[in-house]
Amino acid sequence: AGGVELYAMGGKIKVSNTVEARLLMIFNQILLEIREKLFGVNQNRKYHD
Repeated sequence: AGGVELYAMGGKIKVSNTVEARLLMIFNQILLEIREKLFGVNQNRKYHD
């Protein structure tokens, strides 16, 4: 849909700034908030990706 993907070091480094990649990043960030609002805070969770 739009954006850019950059590769360096023979493909070892990749930067993706496409619309799809940015939407996926936002989705993953708000997923925890949505889960906590629906089910409450999980006391056993150590890390919040």
